[in-house]
Amino acid sequence: PITLDKAFEQIGSYEITESTKYYTFIKSEIAKAGDNEEALLDIEKRMVNVLKNPEASAEAKKLLLKELSWMGTDYCVQAVKDLSSNPELTDAVDFALTRLQK
Repeated sequence: PITLDKAFEQIGSYEITESTKYYTFIKSEIAKAGDNEEALLDIEKRMVNVLKNPEASAEAKKLLLKELSWMGTDYCVQAVKDLSSNPELTDAVDFALTRLQK
């Protein structure tokens, strides 16, 4: 079975040709958290850790930026901005920051 820990261990190596099962699991955990701010912040912190990981793939970061664009808080903004110098992520960063209104 997939756990949140396992999903975040595996998502960083995601490539576009692979299954999105870990991403789908993370999205389902966000939905389950609902209005639980503590649970959502825990997930957001895990997402930021992936964004900050230089070993994580650009494709993984794009997926997480998409999710953070609608559910992220001020906590993630600097980590998102820090990715703007990566040409592979420019569009995803701009999209996230626009939706976060930052």
